[in-house]
Amino acid sequence: MFLFYYIMDGKQIEAYYGNLVSRHFGQNSYRVQAEFYSTRGLRHEIRLQGRTIHFKIAEAFRTVPLYIHSILALILLGKLFRLRLPAELRKEYRDYVRRSFPEQASVKHRDAAKSYSPEGSVFNLREIFDHVNQRFFNSQLTPPVLGWSKTKAYTRLGFYDANRNLLVISKIFDNKKVPVEVVRYLMYHEMLHIAVPARKSRSGRRTIHSREFKELERRFPDYEAVTRWIAKRRRRL
Repeated sequence: MFLFYYIMDGKQIEAYYGNLVSRHFGQNSYRVQAEFYSTRGLRHEIRLQGRTIHFKIAEAFRTVPLYIHSILALILLGKLFRLRLPAELRKEYRDYVRRSFPEQASVKHRDAAKSYSPEGSVFNLREIFDHVNQRFFNSQLTPPVLGWSKTKAYTRLGFYDANRNLLVISKIFDNKKVPVEVVRYLMYHEMLHIAVPARKSRSGRRTIHSREFKELERRFPDYEAVTRWIAKRRRRL
């Protein structure tokens, strides 16, 4: 496949990102300022000041294909305006970075993984993830960094951090008293945050657990029994 790319200068990146914004938000909707900047790693920034959107793109991206710039622009705009984007976009971006900048991708994952380990005394979260991914997502989700929480958390039972691509489950569930299906449910819940990202409601409020999210969550086998078990037993772990 032929990929159209060339080395961009400052004027070209501003024009390109400006056209992307106009295409998605309408002509003259926002002014756009875009620039490459020197940064450690592949850190990109976006901010809104008045009616001007400011993009700061890592210098290393000066030579990437234009379709990657298009994907990156959508991801950054989604972050800025809390838009729901197809999971395939983020996956394509991550896959490209891993292929083209393996040293950067590995550093990012290594930094996030330093404090977390998927291997517990009872359950291995990587094995749990692979099982749930195959069973419910047709193995379509890319594995994030997985880990048990550093401390025993009884309220925040798990979380997915999209910025660090990190999925954590409370270590209270790494216990022989816990049925494996409970850990699978917790993993399924957090994986839904990858498959069904947060969206902005009509009122402008950011909705993490949307109606679609809740409907999918209830499809987990024995959902009622599993959630009752967690509600009644977790304080005893």
